[in-house]
Amino acid sequence: LRSKTDSIYGPYEKKVVLERGNGVIRSCSQGGLMQAPDGSWWYTHQLIQNIRDPFQGRPQCLEPVAWIDGWPIIGEDIDGDGIGEPVLQHRKPISGYPVTAPPTSDEFESPERGHQWEWNHNPRDTHWSLSERPGFLRLRASVPVGEGDFWGACNTLSQRIMGTTRGEAVARLDLSGMQPVQRAGFVRFGGVYHLLGVHVQDDGSKHLFFNANGTLEAGPPLAGDQLWIRTRNEGDQAEFAYSIDGAKYREFGAKFTVKFGKWTGDRLGFFCWNDRRAAGHIDVDYFRYDYDGPRGTISE
Repeated sequence: LRSKTDSIYGPYEKKVVLERGNGVIRSCSQGGLMQAPDGSWWYTHQLIQNIRDPFQGRPQCLEPVAWIDGWPIIGEDIDGDGIGEPVLQHRKPISGYPVTAPPTSDEFESPERGHQWEWNHNPRDTHWSLSERPGFLRLRASVPVGEGDFWGACNTLSQRIMGTTRGEAVARLDLSGMQPVQRAGFVRFGGVYHLLGVHVQDDGSKHLFFNANGTLEAGPPLAGDQLWIRTRNEGDQAEFAYSIDGAKYREFGAKFTVKFGKWTGDRLGFFCWNDRRAAGHIDVDYFRYDYDGPRGTISE
């Protein structure tokens, strides 16, 4: 809308300045205009999930803006109807800088938690550490809240999926600090969750398990304290595999579909809880993520 006079009270006229098209079938919304130091205008917005397989979440877009007859036409008018469509590639507002992307992989060598990691609940700083065992992320188990399933686990640390169609993440876990009735391991979650992890039984024995959004599948016993977990996805289809030596992997659990939900796309991370008491921990040696997208780091 814009006022046809200088009065804030109108009268007003309206015009559509951005629409779907140019290969984009998601609706473009929740954005804002901005002006670069060189005087050029830009619009940042997200793509709402209205497609069949919206596993990536809500991608953010930066569109050029051209002022035409007093209206900010966003993107480019590809079909010549006077309305802009999103562009999938364009020059940057400020040139001369390399392509950057958020950090993903983590060797956990810094005493500070990386910016890529987010807690699924309000953080409990007494239940994690990067200094108790230098070079490892230590997650301490707490008792889940609510109904006691994954969504109630208070100590889940994760990061968003990256890339557009393909990804592979590998993590090495040390299980020596686990206690009876504790569960810990690797999770992918968005609208649904899938866990591959370890359950310690009352007698102290460790068993692999797979949890497909609440449906449990018991796995083989684990004799040692070292476990490697790998997850891969091609589009919205994902799977888990595990290794006890870091070399030979075995798939475990069915392939599954990752989904958008709870206002987020698919996420990768670690869970750690105890069904009875706040006891036990895991140590994560590293998280290594390979995907089809830009790489880089954001400076401090």
